[in-house]
Amino acid sequence: MKNFKCQINVVSRSDGASIVQRSAYRAGQKITDAETGKTYDYSHRKDVCFSYITAPKNSPGWALYPEKVWNAAAKADTRKNSRLARELMISLPAEFTYEERALLVAEIAHYLVKQYKVVVQADIHEPKIFSAEELFKLKGQHAVPMQSAPGFFHNENWHTHILFSTREMTPIGFGKKTRVLDDGKTGRVEIEKIRQAVADMINAKAREAGIDLFMHSKSARRRGSPEIPTIPLGQKGHWAAKRGLPHTTAELNQRIAKHNRTLTEADFDEFLKQPGFTKPSLGMSM
Repeated sequence: MKNFKCQINVVSRSDGASIVQRSAYRAGQKITDAETGKTYDYSHRKDVCFSYITAPKNSPGWALYPEKVWNAAAKADTRKNSRLARELMISLPAEFTYEERALLVAEIAHYLVKQYKVVVQADIHEPKIFSAEELFKLKGQHAVPMQSAPGFFHNENWHTHILFSTREMTPIGFGKKTRVLDDGKTGRVEIEKIRQAVADMINAKAREAGIDLFMHSKSARRRGSPEIPTIPLGQKGHWAAKRGLPHTTAELNQRIAKHNRTLTEADFDEFLKQPGFTKPSLGMSM
Protein backbone atom coordinates (compact mmCIF):
# COMPACT_ATOMS: atom_id res chain seq x y z
CA MET A 1 0.00 0.00 0.00
CA LYS A 2 1.72 3.12 -1.22
CA ASN A 3 -0.73 5.96 -0.59
CA PHE A 4 -2.86 6.83 2.41
CA LYS A 5 -6.54 7.26 1.56
CA CYS A 6 -9.06 8.27 4.20
CA GLN A 7 -12.01 10.28 2.91
CA ILE A 8 -14.97 11.49 4.95
CA ASN A 9 -18.31 12.41 3.41
CA VAL A 10 -21.74 13.37 4.67
CA VAL A 11 -24.91 11.43 3.83
CA SER A 12 -27.61 14.09 3.53
CA ARG A 13 -31.27 14.16 2.55
CA SER A 14 -30.50 17.11 0.26
CA ASP A 15 -28.50 14.73 -1.94
CA GLY A 16 -31.51 12.45 -2.29
CA ALA A 17 -29.68 9.84 -0.26
CA SER A 18 -31.33 7.04 1.69
CA ILE A 19 -29.21 6.12 4.67
CA VAL A 20 -31.06 2.79 4.89
CA GLN A 21 -30.14 1.97 1.29
CA ARG A 22 -26.54 3.05 1.91
CA SER A 23 -26.31 0.75 4.93
CA ALA A 24 -27.79 -2.20 3.03
CA TYR A 25 -25.44 -1.71 0.08
CA ARG A 26 -22.30 -1.35 2.18
CA ALA A 27 -23.10 -4.44 4.26
CA GLY A 28 -24.54 -6.55 1.45
CA GLN A 29 -27.79 -7.02 3.37
CA LYS A 30 -31.54 -6.89 2.83
CA ILE A 31 -33.08 -3.94 4.69
CA THR A 32 -36.47 -2.21 4.52
CA ASP A 33 -36.77 1.57 4.67
CA ALA A 34 -39.61 2.25 7.12
CA GLU A 35 -40.08 5.76 5.73
CA THR A 36 -40.79 4.68 2.15
CA GLY A 37 -41.68 1.02 2.63
CA LYS A 38 -39.07 0.10 0.03
CA THR A 39 -36.86 -2.93 0.58
CA TYR A 40 -33.24 -2.81 -0.54
CA ASP A 41 -31.75 -6.24 -1.16
CA TYR A 42 -27.99 -6.42 -1.71
CA SER A 43 -27.57 -9.87 -0.18
CA HIS A 44 -26.26 -11.09 -3.55
CA ARG A 45 -23.02 -9.13 -3.08
CA LYS A 46 -20.01 -11.41 -2.74
CA ASP A 47 -17.34 -8.81 -2.04
CA VAL A 48 -18.34 -7.92 1.55
CA CYS A 49 -15.93 -9.96 3.66
CA PHE A 50 -16.42 -8.34 7.08
CA SER A 51 -19.28 -6.46 8.73
CA TYR A 52 -19.29 -4.95 12.19
CA ILE A 53 -21.52 -2.61 14.19
CA THR A 54 -20.79 -1.10 17.58
CA ALA A 55 -22.27 1.54 19.89
CA PRO A 56 -21.53 3.19 23.25
CA LYS A 57 -22.01 1.19 26.43
CA ASN A 58 -25.55 1.30 27.84
CA SER A 59 -27.03 1.84 24.36
CA PRO A 60 -30.42 0.21 23.73
CA GLY A 61 -30.27 -3.33 22.33
CA TRP A 62 -31.53 -2.25 18.92
CA ALA A 63 -28.43 -0.06 18.47
CA LEU A 64 -26.59 -3.15 17.19
CA TYR A 65 -29.06 -3.81 14.36
CA PRO A 66 -28.36 -1.73 11.22
CA GLU A 67 -31.96 -1.73 9.98
CA LYS A 68 -33.26 -0.34 13.27
CA VAL A 69 -30.35 2.08 13.70
CA TRP A 70 -30.61 3.80 10.34
CA ASN A 71 -34.39 3.89 10.29
CA ALA A 72 -34.22 5.58 13.69
CA ALA A 73 -31.58 7.99 12.37
CA ALA A 74 -33.84 8.92 9.45
CA LYS A 75 -36.80 9.39 11.80
CA ALA A 76 -34.75 11.70 14.05
CA ASP A 77 -33.83 14.07 11.20
CA THR A 78 -36.64 14.75 8.74
CA ARG A 79 -35.75 18.15 7.28
CA LYS A 80 -35.00 18.11 3.55
CA ASN A 81 -31.37 19.09 4.22
CA SER A 82 -30.81 16.92 7.32
CA ARG A 83 -27.49 15.16 7.68
CA LEU A 84 -28.22 11.52 8.48
CA ALA A 85 -24.73 10.03 8.75
CA ARG A 86 -21.08 10.47 7.99
CA GLU A 87 -19.05 7.96 6.04
CA LEU A 88 -15.35 7.19 6.08
CA MET A 89 -13.82 5.40 3.11
CA ILE A 90 -10.39 4.03 3.97
CA SER A 91 -7.98 2.02 1.83
CA LEU A 92 -6.62 -0.99 3.70
CA PRO A 93 -3.11 -2.39 3.26
CA ALA A 94 -2.91 -5.32 0.86
CA GLU A 95 0.06 -6.47 2.96
CA PHE A 96 -2.24 -7.19 5.92
CA THR A 97 -3.99 -10.51 6.48
CA TYR A 98 -7.77 -10.78 6.67
CA GLU A 99 -7.57 -10.84 10.47
CA GLU A 100 -5.28 -7.81 10.61
CA ARG A 101 -7.62 -5.78 8.39
CA ALA A 102 -10.67 -6.82 10.43
CA LEU A 103 -8.98 -5.93 13.74
CA LEU A 104 -7.86 -2.58 12.31
CA VAL A 105 -11.37 -1.67 11.15
CA ALA A 106 -12.88 -2.71 14.49
CA GLU A 107 -10.31 -0.52 16.26
CA ILE A 108 -11.22 2.46 14.07
CA ALA A 109 -14.91 1.88 14.85
CA HIS A 110 -14.21 1.80 18.59
CA TYR A 111 -12.20 5.02 18.29
CA LEU A 112 -15.18 6.81 16.71
CA VAL A 113 -17.54 5.51 19.41
CA LYS A 114 -15.19 6.68 22.15
CA GLN A 115 -14.61 10.11 20.60
CA TYR A 116 -18.15 10.99 19.54
CA LYS A 117 -20.53 8.54 21.32
CA VAL A 118 -22.04 7.51 17.99
CA VAL A 119 -23.22 4.25 16.41
CA VAL A 120 -20.72 2.88 13.89
CA GLN A 121 -21.27 0.39 11.06
CA ALA A 122 -18.10 -0.84 9.36
CA ASP A 123 -17.86 -3.07 6.29
CA ILE A 124 -14.79 -4.33 4.45
CA HIS A 125 -14.98 -4.82 0.69
CA GLU A 126 -12.63 -7.09 -1.23
CA PRO A 127 -10.73 -6.03 -4.36
CA LYS A 128 -12.26 -6.21 -7.81
CA ILE A 129 -11.39 -9.42 -9.65
CA PHE A 130 -10.47 -9.60 -13.34
CA SER A 131 -10.03 -12.47 -15.74
CA ALA A 132 -6.93 -12.43 -17.93
CA GLU A 133 -9.11 -11.36 -20.87
CA GLU A 134 -10.69 -8.50 -18.93
CA LEU A 135 -7.31 -7.32 -17.67
CA PHE A 136 -5.89 -7.30 -21.20
CA LYS A 137 -8.58 -4.81 -22.23
CA LEU A 138 -7.94 -2.57 -19.23
CA LYS A 139 -4.67 -0.98 -20.21
CA GLY A 140 -2.85 0.48 -17.23
CA GLN A 141 -5.03 -1.30 -14.65
CA HIS A 142 -2.96 -2.35 -11.65
CA ALA A 143 -3.55 -5.99 -10.77
CA VAL A 144 -1.75 -8.94 -9.22
CA PRO A 145 -2.30 -12.68 -9.79
CA MET A 146 -4.62 -14.51 -7.40
CA GLN A 147 -2.85 -17.45 -5.81
CA SER A 148 -6.15 -19.15 -5.02
CA ALA A 149 -7.49 -18.79 -8.58
CA PRO A 150 -4.92 -19.19 -11.39
CA GLY A 151 -5.74 -17.06 -14.41
CA PHE A 152 -7.50 -14.40 -12.37
CA PHE A 153 -6.21 -11.12 -10.96
CA HIS A 154 -7.27 -8.50 -8.41
CA ASN A 155 -6.44 -4.81 -7.99
CA GLU A 156 -5.39 -5.02 -4.29
CA ASN A 157 -8.11 -2.52 -3.43
CA TRP A 158 -9.20 -3.73 -0.01
CA HIS A 159 -11.13 -0.92 1.60
CA THR A 160 -13.67 -0.19 4.30
CA HIS A 161 -16.78 1.95 4.39
CA ILE A 162 -17.54 3.17 7.91
CA LEU A 163 -20.93 4.77 8.49
CA PHE A 164 -21.45 6.61 11.76
CA SER A 165 -24.42 8.55 13.06
CA THR A 166 -24.60 12.33 13.26
CA ARG A 167 -26.26 12.04 16.66
CA GLU A 168 -24.96 10.59 19.89
CA MET A 169 -26.48 7.30 21.01
CA THR A 170 -27.87 7.39 24.56
CA PRO A 171 -29.51 4.69 26.72
CA ILE A 172 -32.91 5.76 25.36
CA GLY A 173 -31.97 6.27 21.70
CA PHE A 174 -30.49 9.02 19.56
CA GLY A 175 -29.64 12.21 21.43
CA LYS A 176 -27.93 15.47 20.54
CA LYS A 177 -26.05 16.20 17.33
CA THR A 178 -22.26 15.85 17.16
CA ARG A 179 -21.86 19.58 16.52
CA VAL A 180 -18.09 19.45 16.93
CA LEU A 181 -17.99 17.76 13.51
CA ASP A 182 -20.50 20.16 11.95
CA ASP A 183 -18.83 23.43 12.95
CA GLY A 184 -16.78 25.10 10.23
CA LYS A 185 -13.72 25.52 12.46
CA THR A 186 -13.80 22.55 14.81
CA GLY A 187 -15.02 20.22 12.05
CA ARG A 188 -11.80 20.59 10.07
CA VAL A 189 -9.72 19.97 13.17
CA GLU A 190 -11.73 16.87 14.06
CA ILE A 191 -11.47 15.45 10.55
CA GLU A 192 -7.70 15.91 10.64
CA LYS A 193 -7.65 14.16 14.03
CA ILE A 194 -9.59 11.23 12.58
CA ARG A 195 -7.24 10.95 9.60
CA GLN A 196 -4.19 11.07 11.86
CA ALA A 197 -5.70 8.47 14.21
CA VAL A 198 -6.40 6.14 11.28
CA ALA A 199 -2.84 6.54 9.97
CA ASP A 200 -1.46 5.87 13.45
CA MET A 201 -3.55 2.71 13.80
CA ILE A 202 -2.42 1.41 10.40
CA ASN A 203 1.21 2.10 11.29
CA ALA A 204 0.86 0.40 14.68
CA LYS A 205 -0.65 -2.70 13.07
CA ALA A 206 2.18 -2.74 10.52
CA ARG A 207 4.80 -2.57 13.27
CA GLU A 208 3.11 -5.40 15.17
CA ALA A 209 3.17 -7.55 12.03
CA GLY A 210 6.73 -6.58 11.10
CA ILE A 211 5.55 -5.05 7.81
CA ASP A 212 7.66 -2.33 6.20
CA LEU A 213 4.87 0.20 5.84
CA PHE A 214 4.29 3.76 7.00
CA MET A 215 1.30 5.99 6.26
CA HIS A 216 1.13 9.80 6.47
CA SER A 217 -2.21 11.52 7.06
CA LYS A 218 -0.98 14.70 5.37
CA SER A 219 -0.64 15.03 1.61
CA ALA A 220 2.77 14.90 -0.06
CA ARG A 221 2.56 18.65 -0.80
CA ARG A 222 1.78 19.56 2.83
CA ARG A 223 4.73 17.44 3.96
CA GLY A 224 7.04 19.00 1.38
CA SER A 225 7.68 15.64 -0.28
CA PRO A 226 9.60 15.69 -3.58
CA GLU A 227 7.01 13.34 -5.09
CA ILE A 228 4.18 14.74 -7.21
CA PRO A 229 0.78 13.27 -6.29
CA THR A 230 -1.28 11.66 -9.03
CA ILE A 231 -4.70 13.02 -9.99
CA PRO A 232 -7.99 11.15 -9.41
CA LEU A 233 -9.31 9.77 -12.70
CA GLY A 234 -12.92 10.70 -12.07
CA GLN A 235 -15.95 9.06 -13.63
CA LYS A 236 -14.96 9.76 -17.25
CA GLY A 237 -11.41 8.58 -16.64
CA HIS A 238 -12.56 5.28 -15.14
CA TRP A 239 -15.03 4.84 -18.01
CA ALA A 240 -12.20 5.28 -20.53
CA ALA A 241 -9.85 2.97 -18.61
CA LYS A 242 -12.42 0.16 -18.56
CA ARG A 243 -12.61 0.36 -22.35
CA GLY A 244 -8.91 0.76 -22.98
CA LEU A 245 -9.40 4.28 -24.35
CA PRO A 246 -6.91 7.14 -23.95
CA HIS A 247 -7.69 9.81 -21.38
CA THR A 248 -5.76 12.99 -20.61
CA THR A 249 -5.74 12.48 -16.83
CA ALA A 250 -4.52 8.89 -17.16
CA GLU A 251 -1.77 10.03 -19.52
CA LEU A 252 -0.76 12.80 -17.10
CA ASN A 253 -0.63 10.30 -14.23
CA GLN A 254 1.71 8.12 -16.28
CA ARG A 255 4.02 11.12 -16.74
CA ILE A 256 3.82 11.88 -13.00
CA ALA A 257 4.65 8.27 -12.13
CA LYS A 258 7.61 8.38 -14.51
CA HIS A 259 8.84 11.57 -12.84
CA ASN A 260 8.51 10.08 -9.36
CA ARG A 261 10.52 7.03 -10.42
CA THR A 262 13.42 9.33 -11.36
CA LEU A 263 13.68 10.73 -7.83
CA THR A 264 16.92 9.61 -6.29
CA GLU A 265 17.71 8.53 -2.74
CA ALA A 266 19.43 11.90 -2.34
CA ASP A 267 16.12 13.67 -2.99
CA PHE A 268 14.49 11.79 -0.14
CA ASP A 269 17.51 12.18 2.13
CA GLU A 270 17.22 15.94 1.66
CA PHE A 271 13.50 15.74 2.43
CA LEU A 272 14.18 13.80 5.65
CA LYS A 273 16.51 16.57 6.90
CA GLN A 274 13.56 18.92 7.35
CA PRO A 275 13.05 20.15 10.93
CA GLY A 276 10.49 18.17 12.86
CA PHE A 277 10.49 15.16 10.54
CA THR A 278 11.44 11.81 12.05
CA LYS A 279 12.15 8.91 9.75
CA PRO A 280 9.96 5.93 10.69
CA SER A 281 11.81 2.85 11.91
CA LEU A 282 10.20 0.55 9.34
CA GLY A 283 10.74 2.73 6.29
CA MET A 284 8.29 5.12 4.67
CA SER A 285 5.71 5.14 1.93
CA MET A 286 4.71 8.39 0.25
